[in-house]
Amino acid sequence: MKFNRRIVAIAGLALAMAVPTVSFAQGGLFITGHDTDDHANGDYQRAGLDYLFFGSTATIAQASTRSTFKIGYLGNFDASNSGAFVSGYTNRTFVNIGSNLASAFTSNYDALIIGTGDDYVFTSGSGLLNSSAASFASYFNAGGRLFVNSEQGLGQSFYNFLPPFGVSVGSSISDSGVFTATAAGLLIGLTEAIVDADITHTTFTGINTSLFTVFETYDVDGSAVAIGLRNGTIVGGGGPGGGFVGGMTPVPEPSTYGLMGALALVGVVFARRRKATATVQG
Repeated sequence: MKFNRRIVAIAGLALAMAVPTVSFAQGGLFITGHDTDDHANGDYQRAGLDYLFFGSTATIAQASTRSTFKIGYLGNFDASNSGAFVSGYTNRTFVNIGSNLASAFTSNYDALIIGTGDDYVFTSGSGLLNSSAASFASYFNAGGRLFVNSEQGLGQSFYNFLPPFGVSVGSSISDSGVFTATAAGLLIGLTEAIVDADITHTTFTGINTSLFTVFETYDVDGSAVAIGLRNGTIVGGGGPGGGFVGGMTPVPEPSTYGLMGALALVGVVFARRRKATATVQG
């Protein structure tokens, strides 16, 4: 009995040392062809940010933490609070691309929202974003999350701060009822009412669906309107010359090694006890 109590005590110590057990250092990406800031579509923003932080629609407990996440809004013009209240993600700070872009990568933001092209990210600002592709890659690979609004007329080059993910098709689709939330979209909180709430300026083709999840499509041709990636890594330095990789193996925390060591100790003690018992019986 004394030996058994010792085993339980050591195992209990091992478990106590094992929380948390793994460290996820991969990034998350959500891209939409809608200009959610311009139309203050907080419901859409909430779905995208819930996906980035939780992987699906937030539970009641998770929803209570939305306002605790620190979010930077990148633009040449401040629309950081457009849709913020409805989304629940209200802890937002405007990061002026023209004068303070470097702070986006040094201020410990949990997520960065990229403002809509032309309206809030001017051509000059888009160029500055693209010249910071390496910084975006480092931020992403350290576990950062990116919510990217429409290029809205600036074209494919608007996304050159990211590795290639597909081909953007610029358009101004103003018809109502022509967008569909996919099954994956419904799981993160998108609904038909939300996706049809305002027009889109961009659709995407050539999406690698083994890597990216499609959340919304355009009914006319089936092209993607919103896509996402979680637990991903950017390789090749970022930008057009880089690439996205998904499903990277989590890195164990030091506490996990503590668990492994403690359990190994339990095994050694148990083996010695069995050996001693066998010797006495022999």
